[in-house]
Amino acid sequence: MKVMTITLNPALDLEYIIENFHTNSFFRIDEPVALPGGKGINVSLFLAGLGIESIAIGFLGGFVGNLLEESLRKVSDNIYTNFVRVESETRQDITIVDPVNDSITEINSKGPDITENELNMFHKRLSTVLNYVDIVVASGSLPNIPKKHKAYLEIAEKVCEAGKIFISECSSEYIEDLVETGCITVARPDLRGKEKLFGKKLISYKDYIDSAKYIVDKGTELAILSYHIRGDIIATKEGVWLFSTKKKIEKSHLLGAGDSYIAGVVYYLMNYDKNYFEAAKFGMSSAMAQSESLGKELFTLEKIEEYKNSFVVERLE
Repeated sequence: MKVMTITLNPALDLEYIIENFHTNSFFRIDEPVALPGGKGINVSLFLAGLGIESIAIGFLGGFVGNLLEESLRKVSDNIYTNFVRVESETRQDITIVDPVNDSITEINSKGPDITENELNMFHKRLSTVLNYVDIVVASGSLPNIPKKHKAYLEIAEKVCEAGKIFISECSSEYIEDLVETGCITVARPDLRGKEKLFGKKLISYKDYIDSAKYIVDKGTELAILSYHIRGDIIATKEGVWLFSTKKKIEKSHLLGAGDSYIAGVVYYLMNYDKNYFEAAKFGMSSAMAQSESLGKELFTLEKIEEYKNSFVVERLE
């Protein structure tokens, strides 16, 4: 086993598909699809579909936590778990997908309270598992952790000391800290609802390019920034590119797209070489393959191959 995914704030995702969804209305619907969720867990799910084993760690608690872990194990034998059990209940998140109006509405809970002892237990497990993996993916939001701790920085320090590849997709405030340490190998800021990095609002094309270059200048091998109008801005030490799709992708099909992108990058780095530009292209193909369907459907290597020519690569600098 070569991959560990860290999800500090997992969720049982309740996914509703409601056509013509809007507020202040009444809908009678089928039972929601209940799926294990959280960005790191999603990466494990997509890797499992590609035949890659991973071990998922983080925090789980209560009845919901038991359901999540049970459902995760049912998905694939390629996913192993080593979660710390906590007193507080694991969260449930709601996603409403409307294919008619091409929209996704997400209602996410904050997550459980984590005690000092539970956090210490997590770090002990992290240190142990680090001995057996080559790549670490830490992604997603944080639960309520004691204020004196900077959870992502503490994880980065251990991963960096162990000399492992460190990949993360999380909100800008956490990514900024990780970038400044020089410990992060692949950075994909989660810009949903807050298109801002390093104190600067990302408005123009140039803003995205400058931010991606800054991330790489700090020592990151690959920066991936979703540009809300045209595609993804990709930066490595060799340059900056725009990856833009050849056809419009429906917003209602974007659930899990970032996590499938990361899974594709991980797969490439494990099976080919350390060419981060090519890894980004493989990640983009993975995201395109996953976006073919509503929800978090697993995809195969054959499906990724089908989508290798589904986007245009344009060198910017």
